[in-house]
Amino acid sequence: MTPRAGRAGDAVRCGLLQFSALRAVALCLHSGQLISRIAAYDNASKFKDSAPTFARYLRSLGYRTCFSGKMHFVGPDQMHGFEDRVTTDIYPADFAWTPDWEARDERIDKRYHNMQTVKESGQAHATFRIDYDDTVGFAARRWLFDAARDTALGDDRPFAMVASFIHAHAPYVARPEWWSLYADEDIDKPAHIPATEDQDPFSRRLMDGIEASYVPLTDEEVPAPATPISPM
Repeated sequence: MTPRAGRAGDAVRCGLLQFSALRAVALCLHSGQLISRIAAYDNASKFKDSAPTFARYLRSLGYRTCFSGKMHFVGPDQMHGFEDRVTTDIYPADFAWTPDWEARDERIDKRYHNMQTVKESGQAHATFRIDYDDTVGFAARRWLFDAARDTALGDDRPFAMVASFIHAHAPYVARPEWWSLYADEDIDKPAHIPATEDQDPFSRRLMDGIEASYVPLTDEEVPAPATPISPM
């Protein structure tokens, strides 16, 4: 993915810019720069207050700007050029997820994925992530209605609204009405899975990090995460 937004400006002029990406790529879209330029490599990296963003650029052109939802903005600046923010984030704004690189085997349980992500996948009427996305959608729609009222009262400025939802995100959980739209299908498992002790060093460390080395999964649990991705 390039740091340029391409024809995204056309979408912004229509009042909607939609993207789904990892946090580092999302910050590339915000700033128009590669992650090596803004030094925001992962979910625990600070997004510099001085980094230019498309929201700042649009505001300088007279746009009303608002965002709703998850942004992974780490640091004191929780706006980065947006005029309005109608929800809090669902993840830390401080450095709670920053690892200690001298403690190479230490896990940050609140950040690192583990096998519980697999075990919790499936159907649910409500989870804190589903509740959060409901709030994001409601707040975004309410802001759009308010913008329409302002327009009716003579405020003819264009606007840009960004809504960022957490789903689809591990653990993959879907409401029953969405889950039921898709048929359960058997998923072919790998023909050969090396034993843990036979894994290469990088794979072994990755498996240790997500607890796959020592948290067993049943045959019934293994295909579960793949099923609800489509309903989400």
